[in-house]
Amino acid sequence: MGEIRKTVGENIKKVCQLKGIRQVDISEHMKVSQGTVSNWFKGTNSIDIENLAELCSFLGVSLDQIFGVAPLTPEVTLSQEETDLLSMFRALNSQGKDMLMSTARAFAGNPDMQKESTKSKMA
Repeated sequence: MGEIRKTVGENIKKVCQLKGIRQVDISEHMKVSQGTVSNWFKGTNSIDIENLAELCSFLGVSLDQIFGVAPLTPEVTLSQEETDLLSMFRALNSQGKDMLMSTARAFAGNPDMQKESTKSKMA
């Protein structure tokens, strides 16, 4: 039983990382505490089947994917800006990619460049 909880938690965490979904986003959507979501991520507690079905719908994955039966390939929808940025990144040589990543990391670490929800999380 513990192994299934662990697999489910790891897969929920992977999907969230891929889609940029935070624990607080799940907590607010599911109307549960952040501690509850954290325990799902860690595999400490099992998520009940009703919540799991709702969570899969929210994350855009199937139960098979969350349970590790099917490959974990969630659909990721990119905005036009994200698509343009990805195209520009792919057109760069390795030096250009390194410079762009360095700049992006600098912006990501600067609270003034963050969305309001990210700023409050960092504080």
